Amino acid sequence: MADERGLRDALDGHRNDPTPTIDVGSVVRRARGRRRVRKFAAGAGVVASAAAVVTAVVVTLPPQATVTSGGAESGAADGAPGTGAPDSAEESTDSFSTTDLAPAYKVNGCEGAVALPVAVDGLTVDVEFPADAPVGTPLAGVVVLTNDGVAAVRGTASAPPATTLGEEGIVRWHSSDLGAVAVIDLAPGASVRLDATVQPVRCTADDEALPSLPDDLPAVPAGEYTVSAALDVTLSDGRVVQLVSAPEPVTLR
Repeated sequence: MADERGLRDALDGHRNDPTPTIDVGSVVRRARGRRRVRKFAAGAGVVASAAAVVTAVVVTLPPQATVTSGGAESGAADGAPGTGAPDSAEESTDSFSTTDLAPAYKVNGCEGAVALPVAVDGLTVDVEFPADAPVGTPLAGVVVLTNDGVAAVRGTASAPPATTLGEEGIVRWHSSDLGAVAVIDLAPGASVRLDATVQPVRCTADDEALPSLPDDLPAVPAGEYTVSAALDVTLSDGRVVQLVSAPEPVTLR
């Protein structure tokens, strides 16, 4: 075991050793080399990330689209299939064509509800029938077509007009189609009067399946009824509009 003097001699001997030197240039070179390696690795990571982003963009582009320097152009534009857009304005309005309307004489079906009044483009229709009539006697009257618009109206109207006998809002009888038309030329505010007839008889829903109502329908009893009319008007531009009058009361005695 070393004594106290031996330990002091050992310490004094180390104090006399020459101071170790450090090669600063070598250390700097090594550090720069390590930084270059790290920069390269980081740059490679950025490139890889960018490539991943570009790949994701290309994959998610819709199959009918192409990208230009100015932005995106849709290959499905201008009514191409799959867009649901109509090829033209004409196509978008075909489903609303008034030629799909039932004819005026079918507006009111036997035992159905009496149709509500309808006016179109300033055209209106009214009925003028006697307020009282004997039971079992046909009612003679007039259907008035009026142009309440600001422009002249030219075309044709179904004639004689389709007429309806109603009771408490239910159709008791309606006229059949005669296939005739009347030429109309109405200045603003002008009217045309069309002769019409109503038969005071009762039809049923089963009669609607026939080409025309039977001639031997039973007469309605005395009571309170209404008379109304409907018209199909074909305008000079080819449009077809359908007009319905308000029901007017009539008493059968």
